[in-house]
Amino acid sequence: IYLTADLLFNQSDFQPGVAVQTAGSNPQSPGLLSATNGRTKFFSATLGPTFRYATKGRIQPYFFGGYGWMRREAQLTGESVQGTIYQPSSPVVGVTGGNSGAFAGGAGIDIGPFRALGGMKVFAEVRILHGLGINSGTTLAPGVGVRW
Repeated sequence: IYLTADLLFNQSDFQPGVAVQTAGSNPQSPGLLSATNGRTKFFSATLGPTFRYATKGRIQPYFFGGYGWMRREAQLTGESVQGTIYQPSSPVVGVTGGNSGAFAGGAGIDIGPFRALGGMKVFAEVRILHGLGINSGTTLAPGVGVRW
């Protein structure tokens, strides 16, 4: 049993048309009417137990869970209305976001270590990170990487 801390950052662009639809749903804010694109950012930090099973081969299964913090932020970007001296291209015209608690859990396998790669391991896992409170509609599922 291990105590594991996980940090996550993710950023993705809106799909075409989502920013315009979002800006149009709030006509009380004139700054949002110039929105043409956007992006979301997610930050999280969780802490919890990891249960690893000892095996004789290079494949080691594990299960984990945890609780921590999540921040979700949505930024709408648009055309510069004051020129590029005052605003860069695609300035942020609206931001919304919030902090909340979050639960994480999942399972995976480590493959390795590989001596030729300095003891590095490859892993594949199924991970679910689910926000609470203001972020209760947010669930992320990242899952492949390298550790050493």
